[in-house]
Amino acid sequence: MEPGDPARAFRRHAVGALHLARRRSAARPRAQPHDGSVARWQGHTGRALRVQSQGGRFLATIYPLHMGTYFGLPGRIAMMLASLMLPVFAVTGWMLYLDRRRKKRVVRAERAALGAGLRSDDGAAPERVLLAFASQSGTAEGIALRSAAALQAAGVAVTLASLARLDAQQLRDHQRVLIVASSFGEGGPPDMARRFAQQLSQLGDAVLSHLHYGLLALGDRHYLCFCGFGHTLDQSLVAAGARAMFPMIEVDNGDAGALAAWRHKLGVLAGAGGDRIADLPVPEDDEAPFANWTLSARRLLNPDSIGTPLYDIELTPAHGELPSWQPGALVELLPRLHDAQSRADKPAPLAPRRYSIASMPREGRVRLLVRQARHASGLGIASGWLTAHALQGADIELRLLRNPGFELVEGDVPCIFIGNGSGYAGLRGHLGERIARGHRRNWLLFGERQRAHDAFFMDEVAQWRTQGLIERIDLAFSRDQPARIYVQDRLREAAEVLRHWIGDGAVLYVCGSLAGMAAGVDAVLEEVLGRAALDDLIAEGRYRRDVY
Repeated sequence: MEPGDPARAFRRHAVGALHLARRRSAARPRAQPHDGSVARWQGHTGRALRVQSQGGRFLATIYPLHMGTYFGLPGRIAMMLASLMLPVFAVTGWMLYLDRRRKKRVVRAERAALGAGLRSDDGAAPERVLLAFASQSGTAEGIALRSAAALQAAGVAVTLASLARLDAQQLRDHQRVLIVASSFGEGGPPDMARRFAQQLSQLGDAVLSHLHYGLLALGDRHYLCFCGFGHTLDQSLVAAGARAMFPMIEVDNGDAGALAAWRHKLGVLAGAGGDRIADLPVPEDDEAPFANWTLSARRLLNPDSIGTPLYDIELTPAHGELPSWQPGALVELLPRLHDAQSRADKPAPLAPRRYSIASMPREGRVRLLVRQARHASGLGIASGWLTAHALQGADIELRLLRNPGFELVEGDVPCIFIGNGSGYAGLRGHLGERIARGHRRNWLLFGERQRAHDAFFMDEVAQWRTQGLIERIDLAFSRDQPARIYVQDRLREAAEVLRHWIGDGAVLYVCGSLAGMAAGVDAVLEEVLGRAALDDLIAEGRYRRDVY
């Protein structure tokens, strides 16, 4: 056959293509069938590269682990269930985020509406009414916001202010002032109003003789000094020469009749535009309604303690899904009389009781730390019911409440947590949420009686410390040495560290007993930082307390 023959050319090209295919096939990695490791790599140079290694086996295992096939059918099922749960977590997280944004938008909208000043028909700025509030849990602030919005809608120019940011001397610049004030503890001022109350009491006679004021005082008649701070304000204003536009209105636990009287006074103040205040939503309770929950578990935390028993109470909704809440939130429950107490003739209505929530929603339940109160006549009504009389599985009527004065600060700023006893409940929620967010600059100062019997919190706190999730821990067990050492003593010992943290913008949280621990901590803070600096922390929202 001739050199130019087509058949010979075709055969030559076919042979060349076959050799090329063999070289390419040899250049691919070859895997061993028994373990998936790369056994041979034949490059274009013809040299073989052996890659039999533990690393190769590890890499070959990653994909089966990722797919779940490494563990057979159970592994595939587990990976499928895990992947199906991801959208659920995404949806619930998004819903929580949207709920928080909605609440913030409502407050911003109300404040923005109040910030838009009204003008009279002739273009001159009308006389403005100062509407101030003093609130510990947020109730007084909510009423003040709605009252100011209603007045402004009726044509009254309003300036809304917290007593935390108001100087008593500034009252000289106003002709009319309305104050919505709650009381804290046994008739004392809320934290935000302490500086204002002190300044007002020091004003001279007739300094405010030009001022007309109206006062709405919030309180609870179950406390000895009902509306105590309202009465203190009333007396101090009169002593400074101010004149009341109407007698102080006292509100007992959100009493609708008293709030209706307040609404009427606002209508009189608004004059011709007062008819618009007829539907003022001041009496409305915007908190969640009471619902039935179940006492699902109860555990004594301090057996053999020389102190009174402390119980971990677990509650779950009797119906529906677990609601959401933010760190620092409260449970308000309606206690019941047990059989011996209920046989009494015409028992007095039982006041609601509030407890700090110790858990976070992701734990699937509400946890409370309840100290069993003991009196000469027996156990306390609410604490005795929760810790002794109510059976496991019993119905508990309660609702969850926001606690604006003790909410978690936004942003990754240093936080100092101070407390004792059952006050660990309010601190635990904050610590858990900050740790979940990756905020590690946390300092815990906590006190109890004896390490051997009252260190119910130690395992959890020690684990957080070992993992680097808490930067510093200072503990005080008051009965473990002859000289009593309390948490405020530990704070004083760390005075230089305290100043450093405050200088870095730290926020202080205090939760626990008001009479001993909280008062002692307050005194040490004033001693170390100075009264003016402490007042500034309160005004800036960097000193937050949930004490009782």
